[in-house]
Amino acid sequence: MDLEFENEKVHVKVTKKPACLVELNITTSSLLTEEAKNKAIKNVKKEISISGFRKGKAPDSYIITNYPKEIEAEWKNELANLSFLEAEKLVKIYPLSYSERISYNLKKYSEEGAELTFTFETEPTVPTIDIKKFKLKEVKEKKFELKDVDELIRQSRFFYAKWNEVDRPIKLGDYVILDIEALDVNPPKKIFSDVRFEIKEKSVANWMKDVLIDAKKNDIIETISKPDKDLPKEEKTEFEEKRVRITVKKIEEAILPPLDDSFAKKMGKNNVEDLKKAVEELIKKMNKEKILKDKIDQINQFLLKNYPLDLPKSLLEIEFKTKKEELLKNPEFKKDWDLKNIEEKKEIEKFILNDSRDAVTLIYLIRKIFQDEKIKIEEKEIKEKSIEIMKEKMKKPEIKTIPQEYLALAFSRLCMEKVYDHILKNC
Repeated sequence: MDLEFENEKVHVKVTKKPACLVELNITTSSLLTEEAKNKAIKNVKKEISISGFRKGKAPDSYIITNYPKEIEAEWKNELANLSFLEAEKLVKIYPLSYSERISYNLKKYSEEGAELTFTFETEPTVPTIDIKKFKLKEVKEKKFELKDVDELIRQSRFFYAKWNEVDRPIKLGDYVILDIEALDVNPPKKIFSDVRFEIKEKSVANWMKDVLIDAKKNDIIETISKPDKDLPKEEKTEFEEKRVRITVKKIEEAILPPLDDSFAKKMGKNNVEDLKKAVEELIKKMNKEKILKDKIDQINQFLLKNYPLDLPKSLLEIEFKTKKEELLKNPEFKKDWDLKNIEEKKEIEKFILNDSRDAVTLIYLIRKIFQDEKIKIEEKEIKEKSIEIMKEKMKKPEIKTIPQEYLALAFSRLCMEKVYDHILKNC
């Protein structure tokens, strides 16, 4: 529904459109038109120098007679500026950015009045959020087991492993370098190229393990991918069987360094006992972080489902571009991306766009909760978080001169953390 506003200078009809676009149809009175023309004459006069007069001091009559084109151009500019400022003050709707994306059309103008249309993006309208409606589902903590410590240390030893190529059939515990191609498309599409797999229970799917045991270097195997029998029902339903071609390029054995004090020192600890304690603490910390992440995911899903927002196209474009560029900085993603066809790239971009929409929506919803719930952040907290972020990014923090970008990022993170904490305490 259109809204209308009026004062002695302008009549404004406001039309709200999808993607946070606002259209202002403005009809001005002769008061504003006259004001605009007088400013136009002054602007032109400032730039004119004539004999006998200081610059900008020529008579108005002389300027009007001799510089009509210049006055006309300035008049149009001033009509646009004054009309927009007057309308903005009257309707109290503001552009998302004053630097771009404000378009206008001066339909007609005369001494009696003018008609103009402005179109621009504005901030999303965010409703009041009832956080008490959020109900947290139980999140089960993963039981800590000592075997988790042993497995994580084993994985760490692979950073210092020596790889020996072997000339024999593949057996359990081997590592193989494979190319894998999908055969359901024409031409066949490479899924993995020169990727190392461990032939071990839980490390590869059973269908792959079964066809690779006893295979030899340079063997080419065509088979069909199938879900494991113990796969959760939901994942089994989503699993899509595919014809694949596997090329065995190399068979290797991993020689791991012994688990001794020398290895512990490489990992930054004095001895094996200290290393195991540190890994145990790390696993427990990771388990707690996983629980918190699951809870935050529940909050995010609640917010996104119950409070969807209409968003400006420009913000989505910026977020999409940022996320895509970050993904392409990852060598593995870039390698996989380059192997995709146009349709597959479009599907990935669709996912990135949806992720961007969720991210921007959550920023506005979190900000709204922060304001409505009157959550506070102390200056000391912002400085401490800024230093933490700088350390994360391998920057040496200078406490007295923390760059503004890190202060802003710190405030944003604290805002989110405190809102999530507030919701969890009140659910």
